[in-house]
Order: sequence, then C-alpha cells, then structure tokens
Amino acid sequence: MKKIILSIGCIFIAFSIFGQPGCVQRKIDYSIPDTCKVIFSDSGESEVSIVRYGDRQDYLHRKETKYSIFENYLVKSEKVTKYLIWTNGEGSSSYTLTFFEMPDYKKAFTCNKNADLFQPESSDEPYLVSEKLGCCEYANYYELSTFPENKVFLSYHRNRFEVHAREYANSMSKEKYVIYFGYDKCQQYLDSTEAILGALNYSINQKYNGSVVFKKKNPKDKIYYSSSKIQLIENGEVIGESANNSWKNVITISDNLNYLKNYSEINNLGVMVTFNCWKENERFEKEYKIEFVNGTIKQNEILVEL
Repeated sequence: MKKIILSIGCIFIAFSIFGQPGCVQRKIDYSIPDTCKVIFSDSGESEVSIVRYGDRQDYLHRKETKYSIFENYLVKSEKVTKYLIWTNGEGSSSYTLTFFEMPDYKKAFTCNKNADLFQPESSDEPYLVSEKLGCCEYANYYELSTFPENKVFLSYHRNRFEVHAREYANSMSKEKYVIYFGYDKCQQYLDSTEAILGALNYSINQKYNGSVVFKKKNPKDKIYYSSSKIQLIENGEVIGESANNSWKNVITISDNLNYLKNYSEINNLGVMVTFNCWKENERFEKEYKIEFVNGTIKQNEILVEL
C-alpha cells in the first residue's frame, strides 16, 4: 500500500510516500520549515488487490489518489477501477473529484463520474471532461460537463472543437460567446437499420444545446463518415478544421461572435461535414453545410445520398 500525505503551508506542498517493503527508496526531506505553518492537510491511499470469483475469474481492484491545482482550487482525484485480469484492462472505473477552494482550502464541492478518465479543463470557461475507452469497432466516448454543476452539455467520439469571439469588449452584454462542436457516433452503434451515420452535437455557452443527425437515404448505400474532415465556415469560407484526435481541443477565432447582445444574433457561422462515398468502384466525397440562423440550426436531420 502506498499512502500519500499532503500538507500545504506558506506556498509549500509536501508529499510523503511509503512504498512497498523491500524496495530501495531515495530519502527526501519533506520537513516543513519553521517559518511556515500547515494550513491544510489531507491523505489518500493507492492500493491494489486481486479478487477471485469462482474458478479462475480473477479481478483486479485498484484505487488511486492524486492531487493537482485547477483555477483557484486544490483538486483531490480518487479513481476506483475493477476489471477482469485476462481482458487486459477492460472493466469499469469511477472517479470522485473533490475541490478545496484556495486560499482557505475548505471543501467546496464534489463531482462524480463513471469513466476511465475525468478531469477539469479550461479555455475561456472551465468545464469537466470525461473519457470512456472503447473496444473493437467502438471508438472512445467523451463528454463535456458544466463546472461545477457537472451537467453534460456535449457528447462526442471525434472532432471536438470550439469557436471563440475575437473581441469580447461589449458594454451591452457581459456574456462571452463560445460554441462547442463534437461528432457523436453513438446513435450509429445503436441503430439496427444501419441508416444512421452519426450526429453533430453543439452547444452555445454550455447552455443552448442541439444536435443534427445524419442518415443514409438508402441504408444499403456505401457511405461513411470522414473523421478527418469537419470544417468551420464563416460567411461561406472555411476558417478552421477540427483535429482528428478526440481528446485534443482545437480553438478557432470568429469575428461573427464579436459584440453580440445575445446568442440569437449568431449568423453566417456553421460547419461543413464530409462523408466518403463509394458507387460502382468510384470513390468521392459529399459535403453538407450546417449554419446558424438567428442563433439556431434549423435542421435536426439530414439525409445523405449517393
């Protein structure tokens, strides 16, 4: 068992780690100087156990504790994992994030999530990101949640990106406008008709959320989502492209979000989604534009055809 003891005094963070018996360890002086005093102290355990259920059903139970700083919070991250050993990691994980507000380090709130990874992030506005690992043909699945409420405002498998205003100074509105996009294949996995190609999910300021579902007009057509190509368009011109890396966030700047009184003034801004098509040994691409009109996207479903 490894026990981590955290203390904060002055601008001083100390970790005392006790490893497994018999291991050679380098001695480090973690003593607190006399000029400092401890104003916060916490401890967490990292442990592992193997549990046998029935005949050769060996499960690994693991608990990990980590500490980090986010915004004006000290974050205690506790992860509990359980999986069948022969699957080499396939199982279930859950997180508990406890936030202590600085400078008094009093417990502020806790966020929980069943996921393989769960952590806070921030661009202009803070949010929480979770990841569930996929298997075989199932891609990793991600969710963005509000901070600190932990309410999901965007789900996706690939092509996550954000659109930010170039200028925020506006005497008529204090609100900053940010649009989040992500491509979600979840409905495709659950669709027995094989017609659904996926959905483009979006959110304005983590409040106004929507989705556009793409379907094959003929379920037997050879049409596939091109994960490497989602482009942001402004006034009909391409101004940015999302990353294929699911975790990586791409930020694009748009002048069409400058000086808005409210989100209903969002216009001439949208996304172009590309699909790969095959017909009689011919391969080609089909592009579909989705644009905001008065702050909303009118389509909720688009039929893709050869």
